[in-house]
Amino acid sequence: MTRAPSEAVIEAVERAQTLHGRTLPNIVPHTCVCGAKFGYAESYFDHYRVEVARAAEAAALKVAADECEANARDWYGTDIFRDVDSADLAAVRSAMQAKGKDIDNLSAWCFREALTTRAGILRRMADELTDETGEQ
Repeated sequence: MTRAPSEAVIEAVERAQTLHGRTLPNIVPHTCVCGAKFGYAESYFDHYRVEVARAAEAAALKVAADECEANARDWYGTDIFRDVDSADLAAVRSAMQAKGKDIDNLSAWCFREALTTRAGILRRMADELTDETGEQ
């Protein structure tokens, strides 16, 4: 099943299209509104496609980071144990309880930490994409 792009991705694509597609190159050499210079029209269109794709990817990464942070706040709502059966959990719980530890506290902390870390990685990846073009 294919999901529709989020509103943030659609808005990012529209912004990139507006910024980089404001003027079509009817003369060469051509300079895009963003400052990039091109010697022929085909290179401008390549630039346009790359910048729109970059904006979409950066926005999608930010949406994924937001989802990770939301799941970190409410990790019980995520399906993190879908491939772990009850016998696996019972064995881990028994081993931890033998050491005086509670699996719920540990697992909550671990998953919050993992999801928060993943959100940070996704945001850095998105920032790297947008930093290359000078856009915010």
